[in-house]
Amino acid sequence: MGLYDLLSDYTSDQAFADIVTTMKHYGYDSASLSPGSALYALMKTQALMIASLHDKAKQIYKATDLQYAEGDTLDIIAEQHYGITRDKARQAIGYVTITNDDTVDVDIDYGSMVIKSTVDDSITFSPIDASTYTYTPGMYDATPVICSVPGRVGNVDIDTLYISALSTTPSSTKIVASSGVYPGYTWLYQPGTDDETDISLRARCVDKVKVTYDKGYDIVYKLQQAGYTGITKASVSHDGTKYIYTLATSEGAFVAPTIISAATAYVTTAPTQVKSCINRNLYVTGVIKVVSSSAASQQAIVSGMTAWIKALPLGGTIKSQDFLRGMISWDIGNVIALSSGVYIDGNPIGSLWDITIDPDECYVPQINLTFEVV
Repeated sequence: MGLYDLLSDYTSDQAFADIVTTMKHYGYDSASLSPGSALYALMKTQALMIASLHDKAKQIYKATDLQYAEGDTLDIIAEQHYGITRDKARQAIGYVTITNDDTVDVDIDYGSMVIKSTVDDSITFSPIDASTYTYTPGMYDATPVICSVPGRVGNVDIDTLYISALSTTPSSTKIVASSGVYPGYTWLYQPGTDDETDISLRARCVDKVKVTYDKGYDIVYKLQQAGYTGITKASVSHDGTKYIYTLATSEGAFVAPTIISAATAYVTTAPTQVKSCINRNLYVTGVIKVVSSSAASQQAIVSGMTAWIKALPLGGTIKSQDFLRGMISWDIGNVIALSSGVYIDGNPIGSLWDITIDPDECYVPQINLTFEVV
């Protein structure tokens, strides 16, 4: 039985038939193999044990294979072998316009505010900022709110939202969640998402192998297996006469000549040149508006940007939308808005732009941001 035979079912009846065939091959007659004999009972027991063992072996095999693993087991394979973690469900976050329709000044306790949806009364939103603010008559302002539960259930129409609970001074029933959105802001700037499916996670693992292999993944893998674990990425280019393999570390450090020599031994295409990457600074500057004045929370944003830049491949293109998507994992709940004065390599992040990375360049993050608490 081959390894891939484990993917098919193997019942106790099939196992028993195989045992009978084997016993006859060794000279046992039909009478000794018939029901009622001690040998028959023993063979039946063995068939049950073999079928059970096959089923367990099949489960173990599938649990170690990206194509068949599921749930928590797939999470382990994706993280350990591909460096990819499953995208967890996240809460919907957006802006709701709060308006004072009363004729007097009202102190609004954001910490007591509960916003619900007429679509489903169990869906609730609450302000990210729990402070108390004074609203003059007719005043309105954008308030960032977050859904109480993660998932797409929070992606409701803004017109369905209403304030179901609120404490004000003086008491007022004329504080409303307007159907419109404050100018310059967007309802659901972070839509809620469900947990990533097994199918999607498998696809991302496969895509990573395809992309990284094209960029010299085979050399990276062989070097890591040989103990050069500091090499994390590589690129392959051609200058018209030879293939050029460029190596880089996760920190963008210069790759030592000894490692270059070791990598050259793994290259099978010729003529070939193996060399170290060239460091290039990538500057992120400007102002980011945030809710929290916490240094740790603001540092999480810088750390996220730093990790994103360090993970950029050698060669390829950076797109503005890729950076904005990355913001989701950089403490996005703390970010209110990206000022028009935020730039990456001189490009305003609010516009569409591409930065082409040369195959031998490794970006080193140079982040100089100002945080404006609002």
